[in-house]
Amino acid sequence: MNHKIAFLSFCTLALCTACGNDSDPRSSDETALLSAPGPVPESWYRLPEDGPARNPGSLDTLGRSFEQILDSQAEALNALPPSPAPFLEAGGKHPPDWVPWRLALFSADLGITSNGLLGPLVFDGGRAVQAVWERKDTVPSAEKAEPIGFRAGKGKSDLMISQPLSKEQLARRLEPSIRAALATKKIRNESLFRKNVLSSAEKFNNMAWQLSTMKKTGMRFEPSGFRLEFVFGAEGEVSPGIAVGGEVSLRFDWARRESSGSVPPPSPGAALDPAAQKLAAFARGVAPDIDAAIAGDPFLKYGFKFDGVRIALGAIGEFEFGIAKASTQVIGSIEFSRSDAGGAPLSAAPATEPGEDVLLIDTSPAPEHLRYAGRTGALVAGSGNSGTVVYKLKHEKIQRGLKKALSMGSFFASHATAPRKGRWWLSELSAEYSLSLTGEAGLATLGGLAEIELTFAHLEGK
Repeated sequence: MNHKIAFLSFCTLALCTACGNDSDPRSSDETALLSAPGPVPESWYRLPEDGPARNPGSLDTLGRSFEQILDSQAEALNALPPSPAPFLEAGGKHPPDWVPWRLALFSADLGITSNGLLGPLVFDGGRAVQAVWERKDTVPSAEKAEPIGFRAGKGKSDLMISQPLSKEQLARRLEPSIRAALATKKIRNESLFRKNVLSSAEKFNNMAWQLSTMKKTGMRFEPSGFRLEFVFGAEGEVSPGIAVGGEVSLRFDWARRESSGSVPPPSPGAALDPAAQKLAAFARGVAPDIDAAIAGDPFLKYGFKFDGVRIALGAIGEFEFGIAKASTQVIGSIEFSRSDAGGAPLSAAPATEPGEDVLLIDTSPAPEHLRYAGRTGALVAGSGNSGTVVYKLKHEKIQRGLKKALSMGSFFASHATAPRKGRWWLSELSAEYSLSLTGEAGLATLGGLAEIELTFAHLEGK
């Protein structure tokens, strides 16, 4: 069995420290990491509603700093002792140094400091860029797993499905998570809790089925993953969202599985489920925006392929879906991946009729943001729950924001092309962005789930 282990960037720091000499508590490698941060142009992370961007930064300096960080990470990883051989010897026996675990993947997070510098994310904060490193020739190609990050999902899942399940199948899959939740003693009404867990799973089941039925009608990007989080109170009551206190939360995931035929509905009423219909409408609305934002695959010249987008989901009312503005109201996420398995260059997107405006949901709007919306005429659709503000974004604004995000992602890809000798290679880059109420995108600076994440897969490097 193949196993993979991911470490965050604070482990990068620890590894570099271990590579230095014993006499200097701060090794040269560690100093390189700490001195590597470069200034980021303020317009890359400061949104219009936060005030004007004054510091232009230096792209040359930022590019050199980013390359230095990658070089330091590669050097630290290559300084690790070789992993024991994962392969069987002739005759099917394990070699003497065989162990069931080996370090195969390594992810390093970079964030933007309060001073506008990009560097390793040592403490909690907003991840702006993630680099995923993979060992060369440690996993047989026939058994090779997907890189961690975009497709693998993040965090434990209480229910993972790739096709619709029956009510009985859902109940069996959820029973271990139900028992674990009851063991916490946070649930007083077990009967209602069990009922609401199953009804929430059935609703999720219907949503996943709706996404799986979306055909490839000219779209180069299609829904490939969907996550929804549910919070349960002490009496078993349920609401979508991420637990912030003493509640119990359950996480449901769907991942698309290629199928040659149509996918049957999980129940007779699945096609009429309002929440499932609204999620499908949201997906059909934003997929053309991703198409329109990219043409020609400018990343290919750097050896990277733009692979997909993750969008943070929020909702008002009865699952009226939109993009969640901040981590406090995120209820899940939806992922879009390229529908062309071969990764051929993308041409200009086909013309599509714009759909309804996209909702941008903010449950805790800052007063200055509301004042900015009033001054600039940014459209406010109204309130869902108390204190929640909903902005309406035209599709052309979403596309403009995505184009800016892709441009920033292209910059990092262009500085990650240098071949690096050793046992490790950079297999994937991803960047996370906040979304303005004007539709503009900026690199994420706050902790939590960013509104948009773009992923770039390295085509070569081994």
